[in-house]
Amino acid sequence: MSDIANEVRKTLLQHITGPRGGLFALGGLSGAACMYFFMAHTQIAEMERHYNSQVSLLQGRVEVLEKENGRIHERLEEIALKRID
Repeated sequence: MSDIANEVRKTLLQHITGPRGGLFALGGLSGAACMYFFMAHTQIAEMERHYNSQVSLLQGRVEVLEKENGRIHERLEEIALKRID
């Protein structure tokens, strides 16, 4: 679990068990829930950006490997044709 999520959980727990617990905590509780939602949404967005950057890197590597595979394939065809002749 991330540090942000742990901080949000601590804040939520403080609002629930604080000196003004019970019904008075509802305002703080909803605020903490909103903060937790915002932090979770932010973390998901960061993870999505990281995932997309990793996908881009891998796609670049795949393109390089496909080009290399094409060169190797052509070279093997040349070698095979020389042996046939």
